[in-house]
Amino acid sequence: MLRDQLHGILRTEYGAKGRYMKNGLQPAGESPKHKQGGVGAGGGGGGGDKGVGGANVDTQMQLKYENDRLKLALAQSSANAKKWEIELNSLKTTNARLTSALQESTANVEEWKKQLQTYKEENSRMKTRIHEFEAGGRGLGDSDELVKEVASLRARLESMEDELSSREATIDDLENQLQRARADDQRDKIQHLNDENEQLRMEISRAQSQLDIAMATQDSQRGVVESVNMQLGERIKDLLTLHHELNHLLTT
Repeated sequence: MLRDQLHGILRTEYGAKGRYMKNGLQPAGESPKHKQGGVGAGGGGGGGDKGVGGANVDTQMQLKYENDRLKLALAQSSANAKKWEIELNSLKTTNARLTSALQESTANVEEWKKQLQTYKEENSRMKTRIHEFEAGGRGLGDSDELVKEVASLRARLESMEDELSSREATIDDLENQLQRARADDQRDKIQHLNDENEQLRMEISRAQSQLDIAMATQDSQRGVVESVNMQLGERIKDLLTLHHELNHLLTT
């Protein structure tokens, strides 16, 4: 008789729990969290699996988004690197042309200095000849040919002195241009290096920021997955405990 009454109570309780599971209702005394997790209720267990699946889908979508964003950033960095390489090659070509022009100008200045020295030596010789002619003329008496020769030498000497002055001014101007060109070339090189360093610093900063965001997102997603995994494990334990209790009650 007592055994029959116990079985009747179990059937009544099990039947009530079955109706709760079938209708998706929450037995008295269970929290909303317990209902959402499906602990101790068959209908709620399906909702828990659906929630876990949704969380996994969200995690995969977020990770895919971050992966695509990092790929895009990498592609942009590669494109910028190629553009800077082209600009650097162009600057190298321009620098090579400027260097060649500077070397040519330097060679011209050296050649003109040699010519200037030659003119100075010839000018000195002509002055000596004029003095010799003048000294000889005083002793022999002035003649038309001697006067003409001296006048011609003086005219040539004046022309050469003018040419010397012009060449000296030109050489000074070329040397000043060379100095300015060298200074401008050095400034351009320094400015280019500074610009390149600034671009590299900006790229490194952007890459570091993207890496930090990706790592933070990965850590956040890992935390979500671990939390979902822990919740799922707890629900499975609750379901196993309930299953053992029901089996124990049914077999006693």
